[in-house]
Amino acid sequence: MRILSWNINGFTKTNLPVIQAIASSSKYDVVLFQETKSVSVPLPLISSNFKTVLFPSKKPNYGGMLAATVRSPVSVVKSFRPGHRDEDGRVITLEFGDIFLINAYFPFAGEKLAKLDSKLKFLAEFEEYARVLSARKPVVICGDLNIAHREIDRTFGSDDMPGFSVRERDWLSGFLGSGFIDAFRFVNGDARKYSGCWYGDRKRADRLDYSLVSKSIVARVSGAEILDDVEGSDHWPITLELS
Repeated sequence: MRILSWNINGFTKTNLPVIQAIASSSKYDVVLFQETKSVSVPLPLISSNFKTVLFPSKKPNYGGMLAATVRSPVSVVKSFRPGHRDEDGRVITLEFGDIFLINAYFPFAGEKLAKLDSKLKFLAEFEEYARVLSARKPVVICGDLNIAHREIDRTFGSDDMPGFSVRERDWLSGFLGSGFIDAFRFVNGDARKYSGCWYGDRKRADRLDYSLVSKSIVARVSGAEILDDVEGSDHWPITLELS
């Protein structure tokens, strides 16, 4: 399974040609977008061989996500589970025969960490959800977690900034310790590579986008990259390949 995940920061004239190229190629089996800011599927995907699942936010021009797959999933759940309230469009779970694949867009902790407590509540609920799924079959999580895990995952900032706070980073350390691996680190070691930059300045870059994989299938991870030559958003796409 070849997966591409990208915080697209809204479908725009700039990134639609890139989406067209992705949709018309046979390179990926699954394409996951976060922060789509749209209530409609872009035309390149409608006219492609991909089957799409759109989960828009109820707020205009905010959040939302889309999953596109060549092979139809066994089931699709929007949000954590049926009945769970998610007005921002932050989680889609695609069930395949051998794995659960989660498209995730974690909340921002807010300027001066004003929304940190709310984010930590989200993280705790998500961790419990992932634990329940993991008891059934391996889980793969791809998306924008809005956390720069280690010092090598950022070029700037301090612990009082959103995404860089000790409590957010500690949560991710604990989550990985509970049975997941960071696929990029597994493949690339301590390589310094970032998945986005602030205000178009590559000197102010960080890695907020991840592929996390259940340890039980780590042997299947054959590739994990960041495509930092692809423009069209303030994030760059990440890829994951499972054999």
